[in-house]
This record gives sequence, C-alpha cells and structure tokens, in this order.
Amino acid sequence: MSARAGDRVEVRLGLPEGCRPAAAALCYEAFERKFAPILGTLEQGAAILAQGLHADALMVALDGERLVGMIALVGPRRGFFRHRLAPFVEQHGRLRGAMRWLLFGPFAWHRQIDGLTLGAVAVHRDVRGQGVGTRLVQAALAHAREQGFDAVSLGVIDTNPGARRLYERLGFEARATHHYPFLRRWLGFGASTQMIHQFGSA
Repeated sequence: MSARAGDRVEVRLGLPEGCRPAAAALCYEAFERKFAPILGTLEQGAAILAQGLHADALMVALDGERLVGMIALVGPRRGFFRHRLAPFVEQHGRLRGAMRWLLFGPFAWHRQIDGLTLGAVAVHRDVRGQGVGTRLVQAALAHAREQGFDAVSLGVIDTNPGARRLYERLGFEARATHHYPFLRRWLGFGASTQMIHQFGSA
C-alpha cells in the first residue's frame, strides 16, 4: 500500500506559476456551490480565478509536480485574489460580467484587520482524508507564528463537520456562529462559525 498523501507531499509558501491553472480549478471545485452561480462554469470560473490569484498569498501542497491542496493566507494588507473586472467581462460579456464582478466582491474584498485568516482551504478529491489538509493548516499556523501574528482565524460552515473536527484537533476554538437560513437553498449551508487559534506567549 502506498504512503498517505499527507506523508509524502511537499508544503510550501507560494504558488509555482505552472500550477496556476490547477490551483484555480481546485479552488473552484472546492467551492462550486458558492462560485457557480456567480462565476459560471468550471471553465469560466477557473479562467477568472487563475488571473486573480496572488501567488505569494497561497500555501500549497505538491505531490511531485502535481498540486493536491492549497490554503489562502488573508492578512491586513490584502486578500489572496486580485478582483479585476476584465476577466469577468472576457468570460461573460460587458453587462453580465460587470454584474458577476460585483456579486463576487464579498468573496474577494475580505481583509483581515487584525491577525491572519485562513481561507479557500481546498484539497483534491483524490487525496482527501489522507492528511493533506492537516499538513496545510499546520504549515499555515507555523508561518503565522513566524510572522509574529498573535492569532489565526477561519470560518467553517455547518455542512462541513469533518473540517470543524480537524480544526478543533489543531487547536482552534469556536467563538461565534452566524446563521444565514436564507442562503441554505442557494449555497447549501445555513450557518458559519468563526474559529480562532490563539498562540501562547511561550
């Protein structure tokens, strides 16, 4: 039996340029329920995301040259996605592209005022449950501590209890839950919980 993917992957800060299309597709597929109504098809959405990803704001997991996981680091200065109108217009035309660009704003314009937020946690379906997500979060926490952050936060939706259990094992604590019952039919979830990992003073 081959080794678990989490044991053999290389986790690094920064997206290799050759992996940009794969990262865009992975991000889209991980959040397809949210992204499809706004970005369009996988081909359209991946094309938009590929043009906007900030390579240096991503922590990635590589199995050889194959991208199998990613996590975004959202800090005080900027997010992980450059929200430009042009890619939306290229994929959807002037009017529809502008409307979709505006609708995607809440996903792209988020900035963390204090501390570091982990976003867009995505693991390829072929290696889920093999420790890749754990490796990514651990690497992101180590990076945050090295950069002098006091805390790291993230959000987890109510339909992903497995992710919440993972974050709790890695030291995150639930702080607040926000309920959005009107989103359940459209996006597939009705609540999101903010979780915080607070670093000790040692």
